[in-house]
Amino acid sequence: TSQSFDLGGRPLSVKFTGLNTLSPEYQPFTAVVSIWDDALDSPAEGGVAPPAVSCSVSLVGAMGVELEGTTEVAVVDGVATFDDLQVTGMATGAQLVVSCKDNDDFMHMGTSENFNVHPYPRTGNLKDAKTGFTYNGNSKGVQKVLAAFANALKKEGAAQGKSAAFNFEEEEEGDDEIVLQSVILTSDDFAAWPISA
Repeated sequence: TSQSFDLGGRPLSVKFTGLNTLSPEYQPFTAVVSIWDDALDSPAEGGVAPPAVSCSVSLVGAMGVELEGTTEVAVVDGVATFDDLQVTGMATGAQLVVSCKDNDDFMHMGTSENFNVHPYPRTGNLKDAKTGFTYNGNSKGVQKVLAAFANALKKEGAAQGKSAAFNFEEEEEGDDEIVLQSVILTSDDFAAWPISA
């Protein structure tokens, strides 16, 4: 009979095993994290993975955007599934970082491969911004209202480094009739020009 000795636990870690490398902004995507059996270099089987592990995920490498959705889940059968994550804007070369732990001594972190977030289905703020307006008042004031609107857009365009041209057309039927005014807006990159009403 040998002397008593201790057996160390199986070396475990966590690894992303499911993540698309290209996802649309503001649309749900799924990230899957597995408890990893380092000795076998494969996902840990149910009997090896700790029974009560929770994982939380965060976004790194992306400026000016946030990760939304359920960012903390419980591990089930050695797998943590984040199935409603969203990134609030475009990102290139971003990564997810996951931290998994239980109430004992299991605590591991893992980093995903780089992934990108593209601007689908939105292709610019102009597509989903309300740029129209109405004026209810004396017809003599329409020109002033449109001029103020054009000046506001010109100032915004200058601040964004964009150019815009404005063309006004009038149609007057009489002194007491409403004047119809139209505005034609053009820009080199109007879809990327944010306009707030």
